[in-house]
Amino acid sequence: MGKVVGKIFKKDEADKLYGKVLKSVKIETSNTKAILKNAGEYVMFKFEGDNLIIFSDRNKTIHGTYTTKASDVLYVYSKSKVEEVMKEGAESETYFEQRKEVFTVTNGGYTLELVDRCPPFC
Repeated sequence: MGKVVGKIFKKDEADKLYGKVLKSVKIETSNTKAILKNAGEYVMFKFEGDNLIIFSDRNKTIHGTYTTKASDVLYVYSKSKVEEVMKEGAESETYFEQRKEVFTVTNGGYTLELVDRCPPFC
């Protein structure tokens, strides 16, 4: 097993540390779990306009339609940490959020951050 990427914060602490949410997409937690079944050990995210694109760790699109370009920056989390924030939050909806300088995943009162960026960590 590789490096674990991501740390879970209380939502109010994440809001103080990382600022307000600038863009957000809501996906039913059950649908998010189904999407993650197609990911490997890591899962990557990107907003293209207002659309959320989710990639497996092999750069295969598993949610949305998009072909990556060399100039793209993707946000990488361990799949296990995304699953953990959904379990801790225990809500039926999961939010994928772009903040000023970071990408977060929130469910209930918990937010996942400390993401790696691809590149260089792909």
